[in-house]
Amino acid sequence: MKQHILEQQDRDERVERLKELNNMESDQEWIDTLADIIGIETDLGRKSFHALCEAAILLDSKNRDYGPGNISAFGERGVVVRLNDKVERLKTLVWNGKSPEHEKVADTWIDIANYGIIGLLCHKGVWK
Repeated sequence: MKQHILEQQDRDERVERLKELNNMESDQEWIDTLADIIGIETDLGRKSFHALCEAAILLDSKNRDYGPGNISAFGERGVVVRLNDKVERLKTLVWNGKSPEHEKVADTWIDIANYGIIGLLCHKGVWK
């Protein structure tokens, strides 16, 4: 019973914190507050959460532009091929120290993270 009451208080506190999000002006502040609410405590965890949010925003944008069909057509195997293409490009850039003309190295890392998420969603049967 005591645990349930504590959990309810914790939920109530989180709901109040979520309401604060409406009044925030910067994405940074919004993401930091959300990290607090869900219990991300370490500096690395917070930096990872920021990177994940950036990646999710890009994934959402590309999904709106292209739709899910390009992934759905080949499923998990297609994601592996696309992921391999990204890794090969990244290897060329990192090992040779080249400055890319068309895509920043950071963008490639974000794409790799997103292909990992897409692959996981395909594996779980969630991607349609």
